[in-house]
Amino acid sequence: MAPNNYHNKGNYSQNRNDNSNRGFQNNKNGFAPKTVQSVPYKQLSDLNYVDTAEEVVKTLERDNKDKIKLTTSQIRNLLAMTSEILNKINSSKSAEETNPEISPAIVQYLNSFKIRSVYECGRTPSVKDFINKAHILEHLKEIKTMNDCELFCHYMEALVAYHRYQGGKD
Repeated sequence: MAPNNYHNKGNYSQNRNDNSNRGFQNNKNGFAPKTVQSVPYKQLSDLNYVDTAEEVVKTLERDNKDKIKLTTSQIRNLLAMTSEILNKINSSKSAEETNPEISPAIVQYLNSFKIRSVYECGRTPSVKDFINKAHILEHLKEIKTMNDCELFCHYMEALVAYHRYQGGKD
């Protein structure tokens, strides 16, 4: 009687030595994409937010073709929310000079942004990688004044710009 070849049909063998079933796909060079350490948290300032954004984007997860996994539409959804915050800040600029504290309306926008960020982290691994490496939640906690809020919005703009520059997916 012939052995049962039910599990051994076609090109599959029981002794696979080609690493094709090791839990990762090889890229064109035969190696898994390298994992890059994240950028340590730095408090944002007018002097460092652009450089920080560039460093963060360089560390984002990449696919086998060395393209950033985070798509432009995913990051732009977050940018749209910060643009609303920035517009709210700019519309209340005259009040800011007399009162540098954040208005309740802007606090509400920031809380909505935080909730949306956390939701997107749970939904998409590449967004979670981005939020964690960019320290978005930590930076949101540091916002105390209108200037801090405006700086955070500019940081988000810089992240989107460098994402696009570094070849982020469409």
